[in-house]
Amino acid sequence: MSRILEPTFKVTPATMGARRLAKINTSATGAAPAKISICGVTGIPHCVTRMSGVTGDLISVDMFPFGRNGTYEVEVTISTAINVGTALYCAAGGRLTDHATTNAYLVAVAVQQAAASGDHIQVIPNPIVTFATTT
Repeated sequence: MSRILEPTFKVTPATMGARRLAKINTSATGAAPAKISICGVTGIPHCVTRMSGVTGDLISVDMFPFGRNGTYEVEVTISTAINVGTALYCAAGGRLTDHATTNAYLVAVAVQQAAASGDHIQVIPNPIVTFATTT
């Protein structure tokens, strides 16, 4: 009987918080396991971190957007309160935001409210990543 292993990646190049969007670091060299870095405003996320880590740590992730069924818990930074159904875009530090900036990607929809930056909320991925061209 084979067993399914949780996806595990190496953190590079800096500290990474839990419940953050991350992407495969294509500029990192070396052997397996693959390395991940924080997904910023103009990145497309590949996973959501389950735990925090520092450079070189191995951490578990949930693959995003098609790695599992259901919702993901992600940290948000907000300009106003987030309501259920709010479109969410990539933001600095691997967070999601309700404010579309130029070259950001719409990657999720809120299924839980958030009152303040730093809240962790449940989101569902947007299956077709949309490019935001407005400010």
